Amino acid sequence: MINNKIAFYIKLSCIGQTLQKDIDLEKGNPGIGGTPYLFLITVKYLNYIMQFDYALILTDKKLEFNDNDIPIEVATDVNEAIEICKNKGIDTIVLNANIIESINKDISDYDINIILWAHNSLNWKTQCISAKRNNIKKIVCVSKKQYENLLKSPCSEKIIYINNSITSSFYNEAKLTDYTEEKAVYIGSIMPQKGCHNLLDIWRSVEKKCPNAKLYIFGSAHTWNRDIELGKMNIADKYYERILIEKLKKIKNKNNIIFCGNKSWQEIGNTIKTARVAIVNPSHYLRDETFCMSALELETHGIPIVSRQRNDGLNTSILNNKTGFLEKKDKLISEKISLLLTNSKMAQNYGCEARKYASNFLMEEEVLKWIDVINNIDNNTSEVKQKKNMFVKKSKEAILVEHDKMLKIIYTIMTGKIFTIIKRKIYSKRKE
Repeated sequence: MINNKIAFYIKLSCIGQTLQKDIDLEKGNPGIGGTPYLFLITVKYLNYIMQFDYALILTDKKLEFNDNDIPIEVATDVNEAIEICKNKGIDTIVLNANIIESINKDISDYDINIILWAHNSLNWKTQCISAKRNNIKKIVCVSKKQYENLLKSPCSEKIIYINNSITSSFYNEAKLTDYTEEKAVYIGSIMPQKGCHNLLDIWRSVEKKCPNAKLYIFGSAHTWNRDIELGKMNIADKYYERILIEKLKKIKNKNNIIFCGNKSWQEIGNTIKTARVAIVNPSHYLRDETFCMSALELETHGIPIVSRQRNDGLNTSILNNKTGFLEKKDKLISEKISLLLTNSKMAQNYGCEARKYASNFLMEEEVLKWIDVINNIDNNTSEVKQKKNMFVKKSKEAILVEHDKMLKIIYTIMTGKIFTIIKRKIYSKRKE
């Protein structure tokens, strides 16, 4: 019997408080962010299907969470994770792709097969490193659309896609909405790149047509990092809250907007069982969503989704004009939200299609693709031969990711957070 065929390394220290002992991941995300949840649930299903200790989670903190199908060991960083793999005879490790550019040691020095799981959009540096390094065997995209967008990147020979997915338990036990209320729901981290402030702008137009409609906003800055100090509203850091507060001042019926904070799907289900429409990430970022688990989870509950058309992962998780709507402009987004809020029959028709579509993304099917990748790792693409002036011209995907990085910088300046960052750096240098 071969134990621990593969390891998955991810930092969980910032969300560990949410992972309590009695949490059942089969029932859905407990409010820890899509990436950590998918790392954990994928390892669980790999071990469940293979019927022995096939996969292992390596993370930077000891957790109270305990699941017999998810063996967890502490590795303070990726270097220690590699050492643990060597000691256990594990020859393959999965890393979240965005970790590669922050590793100080040359990734080619690691004597282990590496699979990058691209939960974040790949910037130019990551694309080039991934293409050049022989031990980076595969890059697993989390949606078909993300895969298509990377086909003209330097690392195109190594990419495949395995769509993000939900468990059958989550799908079968979802509390379906009855579409009886003019109720909209937003689910996502309360961070600039997820567009909650953009949604408040859009809602000003919605409330003109639907003055009695209510908007329930689920999520907080703690979705991804429990160590972030929240502002007075207790949903976002104090810098981003400044933007939200200014947007809220322009809302006429402020009592119709309810900030619910970070909740598990069991808690969310009780609120959304009468909703007619959901909104996910209406930001102006161009590549922020590699898939959007919230969209899939809401579709599972029979709720049609409205978001912004950005030619990113949302084009996989949402079928435009069938399970919801993807529109480029705020005006059109608000019109589609209003249309579904005022027409329960239309909401039901789109919601039924959304529910059917969600059944195409079940964990039991998608995890089999992981087993195929792992079992054929030695046959995967070898090192891309470097040529003179190779990778001089940036891929379109990398340029769009840089656009989003610039937006992050702009928000940092707008909120005043930039001054705090500068002060910290000055203090840190003086301390050295």
